[in-house]
Order: sequence, then structure tokens, then C-alpha cells
Amino acid sequence: EALHSLPSYESGQQYQECTDPPYNALVHQDGLGVTEDVKDLLNTNKVRMLFFNGVMDLICNHVGNEIFLEELEWNYQKDWTQAARYAWVTSFDQSVAGYMKEYKNLLYLKVLESGHMVPMDQPEVSLEMMQTFLYSRSFDSSLQKLQRLAPPSSKDGDSSCPTSEEIAKLIQTKNGSIMPSPINKTTATQSSIIWLASIVA
Repeated sequence: EALHSLPSYESGQQYQECTDPPYNALVHQDGLGVTEDVKDLLNTNKVRMLFFNGVMDLICNHVGNEIFLEELEWNYQKDWTQAARYAWVTSFDQSVAGYMKEYKNLLYLKVLESGHMVPMDQPEVSLEMMQTFLYSRSFDSSLQKLQRLAPPSSKDGDSSCPTSEEIAKLIQTKNGSIMPSPINKTTATQSSIIWLASIVA
């Protein structure tokens, strides 16, 4: 009754995953986007919005969604981008279930050990996530000590971040000589990638 599903229940309808009728009814909205709606709702500061992703989701990956939220031009964009990140620990087994970033009424949770269907992959975690959100409880279990940077203030980028050419000048070859300058952007970027890969290896 609380979900307003009695008419469906009484008529004998049964839930099925990914059926055509709902898609056909909404196909005219496909591709229109909801960015402006999200911004308007956030700027009222009256509606709390929770975005969540399974970290193993290859369909709607968490990296792309986080970039979308960081570039969302709303009243607290800079504050949200620089907001602290927390590990979220569930109450039922005291394990880290995800990572939360929150400021004002915008929350973003990355759920561990789950893909596109988070409730299917992590049902207990999903239930606690919804309860935590709906009852305005805290996801902030343990602060992550990460450096947080403000978004670039101009189209030219953040002047505090080195360019690929500057990085290339700092990279030394195995014999200790400095790489030649000037160097084109493509070569500099490739050199940077090789250098970073060698550190990882």
C-alpha cells in the first residue's frame, strides 16, 4: 500500500526484469538528459539526492558518474568537489561496504563487490544503504586521508598542475640524462605514461 502497488497486485501482475512495455512508454525521453533537473533540485537545498554505483559496473561505471557530479555546475560545486571522503561500514557485519562523498544535499556512494545490479549483488548492503539514506543517518564511518583539490578555475586548467611538457622535462632516462626540450605533447604524454608504468611495475 505504501508503494501504491495495490492495483498491480490485485490485478495479478507480476514483476519481471527489463520488460519492453516500460521502455516503450519512456522511449520518447531517451537521450534528453536530466542534468538541468538535477541542478535545479540540488539548488533548492530541500531534496537530498543519493547517487550510487557498483564499483564493478561496466555499463554505468563509477568513474564516469563521479566525473559527471564533479563537473555539475550547481551552487556548491567547489565545496562538493573538495568534500571529505569516508569509508562506509555496515552495522550488520562491521565491514567496509563502500566509499561515500557528501556535501549538503548531494551524496555519492561507491558500493564494493557489486556491478550494475547493486541490490542483486549486495542485498543486505543495499537495504542498509536505503535505510541510512531515508532516515538521514550518516555514511561517514571512517575518514579517508586523501588530498582534495579544487576544480580548475579557468578553461586553461589549474595552474598548480604541471603540463605534459613540464612533466617530460622532469623525467630522466635510465642513463641519467634529461630528456630533450622542447618536446611535443604526444611524446611528453607517452613518456609520462611509460615513467608512471615503470614506477608501478
